[in-house]
Parts: sequence; C-alpha cells; structure tokens
Amino acid sequence: NDATSHGTLTAARMDASASSSSTHGYTAGGGLPAQTTAMNKFAFAGSSISAVSHGDLASARQGTRGASSHNNGYAMGGDLAGSRQNKIDKFSFSSNITANNIGQISVARKRGSGCSSSTDGYMVAGQLASGNSNVVDKLSFSQDGNSTDHSDLNISCNGAAGISSSTHGYVAGGSDGTPTFNTISRFLFSSNAIGTDHGDLTFGGYWPEGSSSTTHGYVAGGVTVSNVYIKSISKFAYANSSSN
Repeated sequence: NDATSHGTLTAARMDASASSSSTHGYTAGGGLPAQTTAMNKFAFAGSSISAVSHGDLASARQGTRGASSHNNGYAMGGDLAGSRQNKIDKFSFSSNITANNIGQISVARKRGSGCSSSTDGYMVAGQLASGNSNVVDKLSFSQDGNSTDHSDLNISCNGAAGISSSTHGYVAGGSDGTPTFNTISRFLFSSNAIGTDHGDLTFGGYWPEGSSSTTHGYVAGGVTVSNVYIKSISKFAYANSSSN
C-alpha cells in the first residue's frame, strides 16, 4: 500500500535528525538550506496534523543523527558551515525548552546512522572531514557526558539508514564516497565485537531512512549513484543472519 500524507513541518528542511517518543515524532536541526536550530514535534495519532515548534538545538547544524530514550531525544554530530561537529544535544519530549549540550562524540562527523537500545544511544559511522568513519559511539541515557568508543562497524560509510532491534543496531545502504551500498551491517548492543554483514537490501542508495518493528527493519527511499531518487521500501528480518 502507498503511504499517505500526515501533515507538514513548520518549514521545509533536509538532513535533520529524527527521534521518537511513544506518541510523537521529532526532527532536530537540518538545512533550510542554511543550518537551523529548529526542532519540530508531530503526533503519531490522527491524520494531516502539522508539526509544531518544539524548541531549539543548543547550536545550529545539519547532518546530525538521532537517538531516543523513554523521556528524551538526542542529536549527535553534524556539520556547521562545512565544519564537522562532535556535539551531543539532549532535549525533553515533554517540554519545548532549548536542548542542552551534554557532551561530545569521540570523532567529529556528520551523516552517521542513529540507533537506540533501551539504555543507550549509538552514533554509527559517518562522514569525516576527509573520508568516512566506521566508529560506533555509545551514549548512556542514564548519565550525561561524552560518548565512548563502543566498537567498529565492518565497513566505513555515511548516509546510511539506522535501525534498531532489542539486541542489535543495523546500518543499511549509504555510500563510501563513490558507489552506493546495498549492504546491511549489524553490531551487538551488549558487546564491543566488530560489526558483521547481515545481508543485502533490494536496492542500493544513499540517504535512505530506516524504521524498526520488533521483528523487522525497513529501509525506504534514498538516491542512487546516478542521482535517481528511490521510492522503494526494503524489508529484512532481524533473525535471518549467520552473523553474531
């Protein structure tokens, strides 16, 4: 079935981070095309409900990636006027006050992949000032501060979708600078073992978006190496892998 319209943001933007509570979705930062601090909030229930302002990030940037705890959203990394950022901002789902800068990721980068376990957020891979990263940063939801180097992904990439099961983070699609990937990689939340291959998407693309159910990951949209925009949705099972 085709998707339906669910409303509009307060202003057009791209390259923002996304976070979710049990009832609402949130976007943070992005380009208008100038970088913005704006955060938006929209309800999951109902239809054609436009987003409302939900405060601001502590500093303007695009290419941040999001994580979600039960009560808070996080925006990690990003870019400001061509300068890679290492900032971690935290904002409350229940209040629209300005986000707090609570720490730094281990390596400044943009357009990584955001994943979340029940206790921690993860910033995975991303674009450095030169080249791409394979670092998996881990951020504790229970204590504000800098992230720690959790492990490495099995590939270096940026612009990939981030997906989370109860036990693993997944990175799907993206690019290493020239070709686009159709690969799916995963890493354990409970171990700092190197990430492993989990299979392939039905298409290869840069800047796809990821969604997570309790049993499957979904990867939608993106753009090909030939600058053809993708409308396909790819679905994969968390259980179908010979990796850890």
